[in-house]
Amino acid sequence: LAVGILSSVKDPLESRLWLEAANLEQMKKPWNRAAGGYLALTRALRQRGIGIYGTFVCGYDHDTPETVQRSLDFAQEACLEMANFNPLTPMPGSGLYQRLQEEGRLLSPRWWLEPDWRYGAPIFNPRRMSAQQLAESCFSARKAFYSWASITRRALGNSSERSWRDTMNVLLFNLVSRREIYRKQGRALGV
Repeated sequence: LAVGILSSVKDPLESRLWLEAANLEQMKKPWNRAAGGYLALTRALRQRGIGIYGTFVCGYDHDTPETVQRSLDFAQEACLEMANFNPLTPMPGSGLYQRLQEEGRLLSPRWWLEPDWRYGAPIFNPRRMSAQQLAESCFSARKAFYSWASITRRALGNSSERSWRDTMNVLLFNLVSRREIYRKQGRALGV
């Protein structure tokens, strides 16, 4: 579907690198760049009545604070209905967890059991930014995406492509997401 949708669309903003190619290679996801034009794809999906919730995982080996900013820029430029910007979370038993443990990069090897661990706190040391920079840049991206100006621009900017009901739903979902990012940040797990 993506390649067919994009075949006739040319957009000068598509030449901008939104995703970090080296990270895609490391994740064994080179196909993620095959369609090429993400902005054109988001527009084509929206024209077909499909809303987009973008989830961006930050903190891979080639990520920097600028990578997180590029993800935010894309989400806003594409007028995604919703988005989240999460720090990479090494889950116990995963290859990522094992690799970070072997490399001595885990800050909290049993973070999920530690009563002092808080939502949004760093779990490991990324390669190209500090753990604190990763946590702060993800939270900053969430705050910027769900700022009043961003919510208004994204929800009303595409209102001609959506029904009135869908536009109201996008506004409602964004208001709930805005509340949740502030409510969850710094909370203990399970609270």
